[in-house]
Amino acid sequence: MFSLNRVGSKILKQWRTPAAAVSQTQKNFSSEAPRPLSVLTEDELAMKDTIRKLATEQIAPLVKKMEDEHKIDETVRQMLFDNGLMGIETPVEYSGSGCGFLTMMLVVEELSRVDPAVAAYVDIHNTLVNSLFMKLGTEEQKKKYLTNLCTKYFFVTCNTGKVNPAKLMAKIMLSVKDLNKYCAEFLKYFINL
Repeated sequence: MFSLNRVGSKILKQWRTPAAAVSQTQKNFSSEAPRPLSVLTEDELAMKDTIRKLATEQIAPLVKKMEDEHKIDETVRQMLFDNGLMGIETPVEYSGSGCGFLTMMLVVEELSRVDPAVAAYVDIHNTLVNSLFMKLGTEEQKKKYLTNLCTKYFFVTCNTGKVNPAKLMAKIMLSVKDLNKYCAEFLKYFINL
């Protein structure tokens, strides 16, 4: 089973290298132009193949069921957490995978081949929810919420009518599974009727 948390240190080290550091290194030590985003390294290609295999083997058999039930299957959700896909860009110190935005987009692209709903779920969780805590959260909030968002909690949002992104972000809440029922711990909510 693939897990970004379990990938060899050589691969993760490359994925974790901040783009600014790579760019600065290229400026200082290389006369080569940066490679285009459409040209992937061997490690990035290997990661894409691994995510494609994971999606094909573990998500594809459940797509029909999820479509019929209008929800993401709990085993798929747990698999996403177990494999580090719900904290791709989140630093390792907060239980994330510590990878970069390109890795995030490659994962979403491969998941989209099998089930766009699961891909959107992973993308929104990582790029809206986790990044919000990374940019605006205090250290205490990051430790409390990001660790859980990367390992077991997913988010819920409610949209009523037209909502701009700022208002959408104000409505994010954590949904915590507690004894076969879901209770919501509101961070803040805002609903226009």
